[in-house]
Amino acid sequence: MPDRTKSLYERRMAVGCGPWAETYGGANDNFEVKRYHDGWFVDGQHRGREVKDAIETFNGVLCRIVRPDHSKLIEAEQRAAQTGAEHIGKNNLHEAVVELMENLKAEYDALGIGAGHVLLATTGSSANNMAFRLAHAYTSGGIPFFLERAYHGADYFGNATTNAAGWRGEYPPELPSFSVLDALVKGELATSKHLPYPGNDQNIDTYVKILAERMSTFAPPPILYFEDLQGVGGSFANPGEEFLTQATEITGENSGVVVNDNVQTGMRRGSYLSVPKWLLRKPQSETPIIITLAKAIANGAPLAAVLVPEVIVEDLEKNPKKYGMHWDTFSDNVRTAELGSAVHDIYYEENLGERTPEVRAAIVKQLDGLQGGNGPIADIRGDGLMIGIGLKDPSKLADAIARAPEFGIIIGKGTDALRIAPLADTPLDIAEEAGKRVARLLDSLK
Repeated sequence: MPDRTKSLYERRMAVGCGPWAETYGGANDNFEVKRYHDGWFVDGQHRGREVKDAIETFNGVLCRIVRPDHSKLIEAEQRAAQTGAEHIGKNNLHEAVVELMENLKAEYDALGIGAGHVLLATTGSSANNMAFRLAHAYTSGGIPFFLERAYHGADYFGNATTNAAGWRGEYPPELPSFSVLDALVKGELATSKHLPYPGNDQNIDTYVKILAERMSTFAPPPILYFEDLQGVGGSFANPGEEFLTQATEITGENSGVVVNDNVQTGMRRGSYLSVPKWLLRKPQSETPIIITLAKAIANGAPLAAVLVPEVIVEDLEKNPKKYGMHWDTFSDNVRTAELGSAVHDIYYEENLGERTPEVRAAIVKQLDGLQGGNGPIADIRGDGLMIGIGLKDPSKLADAIARAPEFGIIIGKGTDALRIAPLADTPLDIAEEAGKRVARLLDSLK
């Protein structure tokens, strides 16, 4: 709970990142602002076509976690609307902003990996950019390691980090994108920066051995950057508990830093921070873990955050010039902070984390008969409210997306699978009906 006996300044400094309080980020997020929801059904245009009474199974590109007409969100918006324009800048000493930062710090501290501090931003792209800048400065120019098909945002940094087909922007800086296994065959191990994306059925020992060899090849400490459940490139693919556990430990053994991109996974896997217990370092380990958040934490409003381990903040306070001091004008504002705090309250008051597996099960259960044999489904992947449906014939993905409104659903498309990301407060009967409609759509593709 906030210690309101202290001044707002004291409270903010206790949870912020000392001299590096100014964050990087644009004034607006790239999310869909127009609200076209009517209850649980869409009534309007989708991909240029008129649709009516279609269940939206892919809400706001993972931006939303609860219905936009939730009473607490409306109340927060009303409070925010009464706030003057002078509160839209940075470093605000306002109760809403400080309380939000305190809530986020408490989330990090509860993981049991040490104390954390909070930097606010506006978008997931800027949060990931900031996280890399922190890790890069802390490791004095550490070498970054990214998983294949990673997606860490749409800005200059994000474009440099992904090799997922169709997800690199128009101006990506050149970055080697060989897979490690290809690099081994070609003898290009030292120049490869992308790791193959292992699943639980892969030879984890081989991947871990390759990772250990590569991390020890370079002089600066490594930076291991990943989504613990891939949001875009792998269409909700999971690298596996064993791999990430060992990879995190190897990074620490090489004095490196781990960045867990929680921008899309946050709150969608049964916990507010979707950092799974198996990822957390052991007490004797010293692997610093930075966590990035955005999207659902304010239900689509332009709000993001970087949760920073205390060891990095201590170094930042001692060597501020190493990290740089110039950042953007819009690091935090009262309006989005009000929404962020409301979402945080809703998440716990309504036990949305406990509903996550129930909503998933209600949808996935309807697809059981379409796997195996002559069924069109190759695999169902992901976890919680991130449901990926791989097709045996990937060439039919585009057709499935185009025809979905005919079956009364709106669905998302990844690089190699359909993507479903329902709201956490979706009624179970609506989730079940959505699953039935998805099943009818896929059955028609045979």
